[in-house]
Amino acid sequence: MVITWAFVIALALLGFVLLMLELFVIPGFGITGIAAIAAILGAVWYANLHLGTWQAVVVFCVTLLGSVLMISRTARTGGMRQLRNPSVSPGKVWDETRAHEILPQVGARGVAVTKLRPAGIVQIGDRRYDVTVLGPIAEAGQAVEVVQIEGNHIKVKAL
Repeated sequence: MVITWAFVIALALLGFVLLMLELFVIPGFGITGIAAIAAILGAVWYANLHLGTWQAVVVFCVTLLGSVLMISRTARTGGMRQLRNPSVSPGKVWDETRAHEILPQVGARGVAVTKLRPAGIVQIGDRRYDVTVLGPIAEAGQAVEVVQIEGNHIKVKAL
């Protein structure tokens, strides 16, 4: 009986640790999240099979309550910040205050570096921009003009 409880607790803890990793370290939902759910449900199933239904309910409730409490505490205090994936941007990517320095003005002219079908790259001055062409497809080398800017999205027309 003690070994059964030890196995159930170990499986539930494994699921809990995998869940924390999935939420705070590994971006997206993938194998770790599926393994976390499988481990927690496996602990509940094993408890139901070998200990009884009420013990399985207890395991489920304790695991659920513990997960909610630890996730809220960790999210609030930033306790796993040092484990966070550095490839995921920690903050704001687009800075509206510097948009006038980075983006071309409406009416600026340039040359398509790639074929714009409808998206591609244009050279305006000494900078290259990802743009979308309004109207027909523009060939590489064709002159273009900026007609609209929405946020950081530039729309051009072929000349």
